[in-house]
Amino acid sequence: MWRRRGNSTNYRGRYEEWQKYLQAYVVANGVTDIVLFSDSRPYHRVAKIVAEQHDINLFVFENGYLRPDWITLELGGVNGNSAFPRTRAKVEQLPAPPAPDFLELKKPTKLQSYWPDVKFHFGNTFFAPLFPFYRRHRTALPLAELFGHGIKWMSWPIKHFRSNKTLDRLWRTRRPYYLFALQLEHDYQLIEHSPFESMRQATDRVLESFAANAPQDSMLLVKNHPLDNNLVSRRREIMRLAKVHGVADRVVYVDMGPNPQILENASGMVTVNSTLGTSALFHGVPVCAMGRAVYDIEGLTHQLGLDAFWQNPTQPDGALFSHFRRALIANCQIRGR
Repeated sequence: MWRRRGNSTNYRGRYEEWQKYLQAYVVANGVTDIVLFSDSRPYHRVAKIVAEQHDINLFVFENGYLRPDWITLELGGVNGNSAFPRTRAKVEQLPAPPAPDFLELKKPTKLQSYWPDVKFHFGNTFFAPLFPFYRRHRTALPLAELFGHGIKWMSWPIKHFRSNKTLDRLWRTRRPYYLFALQLEHDYQLIEHSPFESMRQATDRVLESFAANAPQDSMLLVKNHPLDNNLVSRRREIMRLAKVHGVADRVVYVDMGPNPQILENASGMVTVNSTLGTSALFHGVPVCAMGRAVYDIEGLTHQLGLDAFWQNPTQPDGALFSHFRRALIANCQIRGR
């Protein structure tokens, strides 16, 4: 749908034949570079293997490690496969030129945000007969997700009101709280770069640890991902698990809310490997990452495990984070316009 006229090729074969086809294609066409969005989708993992076999440069785009105005572009892989250093000593050796100002760029309209996604799913749905063997990387069908997002859109006023009331009530108590930010079920950071098979499994681990180790006067604020497809009631799931672990009175859930204000008031943030972790570090909030993350570096994040985090979270080194962020921008972040 976005191709330039006359210079694209459609593959309509089976996934099992994809590697053989791609190997022949790169040889026949003298391919020197392969560009992907994400390196963990099934077809893309095969492309990465072929690139390595034929000494082809592999460039991978991904959503930005910094939000909201950045995208990621790395050579070889992203997220858990990133070549960006993971030790303090190596990060400090990287050049870190002055960063641009971090004033948020002009936000796109709702139409500008959603129209490309609508076109993408429209193409996948209505042109599917032309690609009968195509293997999707997401479990939910586009029409099911469209239905879920439709219900979510219609219930937005209720969820917005309820989330604001919940946050206001939490802040008025002045009780310490930790933030646990949910990720999408189809997020390959969760699937490929963490010990968890699902967000529910990760949530169960967090609640189990919180119940056993967190200070008794502390609260856990669970915040849903803004792009959740609404096919599962996260509120019911969270509160059911909280009840199982005996902390239903100490766990609160919100669908939305202002991240800066939430982080500024938090005692710490627990995440699988969400990019919201970099925002938390920017605000000086201790972070415990349970999966592999580009920012999970000694001096930035808590390195002693989840159970120890609740009582004695490691404070991030502000100077190190400033250097890390500038080095990250210089190496693999591209700012929008």
